[in-house]
Amino acid sequence: MTNCIDFIAVSKAYGALTILDSLSLGIPENKTTALVGESGSGKSSLLQLVNGLLKADAGEIRVLGEPVTDDNLVPLRRRMGYAVQGAGLFPHLTVQENISLVARLEGWDNFQIEQREWQLFDIMELERDFAQRYPHSLSGGQQQRVSLCRAMMLNPPLLLLDEPFSALDPMTKGSIYLEFQRLRDIEERSILLVTHDMQEALKLAQHIIVLREGAVVQEGSVEAVRRAPADDYVQSLIDIATL
Repeated sequence: MTNCIDFIAVSKAYGALTILDSLSLGIPENKTTALVGESGSGKSSLLQLVNGLLKADAGEIRVLGEPVTDDNLVPLRRRMGYAVQGAGLFPHLTVQENISLVARLEGWDNFQIEQREWQLFDIMELERDFAQRYPHSLSGGQQQRVSLCRAMMLNPPLLLLDEPFSALDPMTKGSIYLEFQRLRDIEERSILLVTHDMQEALKLAQHIIVLREGAVVQEGSVEAVRRAPADDYVQSLIDIATL
């Protein structure tokens, strides 16, 4: 199985607190992988090491076949989409301007931008008259849909999602899950989803990695993890998810 991301003996500490200690791990290509763990497990740190928001103290990170270095970080980031909890939209830009920002920086022409924007609007079931609205006029779920459109604008081979749905109410989550699954099925790509919610992981992912205190407790397909939890901790996460 080919990997889209490889962590090779990666270590990361904040002062005296070690978050990751010589961790080696592969994220499979063209699958949705959920990185599951409680707060402080190291899952968000792992994701931020991928796009260079954090730097490893030791070890190597390879993304899409290339080592993450200061020299190639900018072009690598152009090949990654990134969406976070709370949408992170620019409040002074319209929805359309938020979504198209990176494409304009990349030099796309207006026809290319419009074609891609409307394609994403349709996939995420956003009404086209939202295009000229500002983020404050949208609901939380609508803002998160816009955030996903922005992350997908360049049609990147890798999508990084850091707890993107955690602030949404249960009804909104249900509908956005369906749209996320449709997006995943229409455009094949590698997706790394960070979540503390095992139920979300079981619903959206094909591959699961469970982290605890910076170490991998279990990894494998959703079916394998569900069928044979590695220990009582993983079993407890599954039990809570299936209540």
